[in-house]
Amino acid sequence: VHSIDLRPGALPGRYQFRILAQQSARKHQLLIGTLRVEIEGTAGEVATQLELSDLSAEVPNRDIKLRFKYFQAIEGELELPEGFVPSKLLIYAKATKPAKVEFNREFPWVVEE
Repeated sequence: VHSIDLRPGALPGRYQFRILAQQSARKHQLLIGTLRVEIEGTAGEVATQLELSDLSAEVPNRDIKLRFKYFQAIEGELELPEGFVPSKLLIYAKATKPAKVEFNREFPWVVEE
């Protein structure tokens, strides 16, 4: 995962997101795999993790299908539940082709203006 961009949405608690998955290789082959995104934060005093698929209509499944040679952008809008304060995004990626690889990465929750 190369980058995650978050921007405020039209309504409070809504955010536009863009996740860029990019293959870093000298010789690019078709990459096939999945990507899962969780948002970690607090609801009141309780640490909570929410699935992106539960917060966004553009992400209907927990595992987002990846299929690209150079890069793939996943875009949409998410709505956070009232009282939830996000702190970071957790990314879990698995490639099945051209090689089996697993990748985990954390991004801080930073909303650009």
